[in-house]
Amino acid sequence: MREDYRAWKNLQTQVKNFQQKVAENEAKKQLLQYQVEELDEFALRPNEYLELEEDQRRLSNSEQLTQLSQSALQLPVKNETVSIDSMLYRATQYIDELSELDPRYASRSNNVE
Repeated sequence: MREDYRAWKNLQTQVKNFQQKVAENEAKKQLLQYQVEELDEFALRPNEYLELEEDQRRLSNSEQLTQLSQSALQLPVKNETVSIDSMLYRATQYIDELSELDPRYASRSNNVE
């Protein structure tokens, strides 16, 4: 009798665990369905997600991009006695740093070189 009771209690625990897992899976399913509906509402164009990531990366580096751009623009003003070769070299370095943060600056590097 004692073993039957233990087996019954064990089965009862298994049933309770199974019901809990079913409820968890149902909650996950509902969350995923909601997320899919949200994504469908956005109706992203092809590659739009990549564009949004690029915009986010550029915005997160905006302060550094501004500082580097200002430094490059100030080269001729701050360095009146420095040779043009030195200024061009430093401008190229600034543009290379800018290119690492924002690929749109890469074509500018070719213009300076």
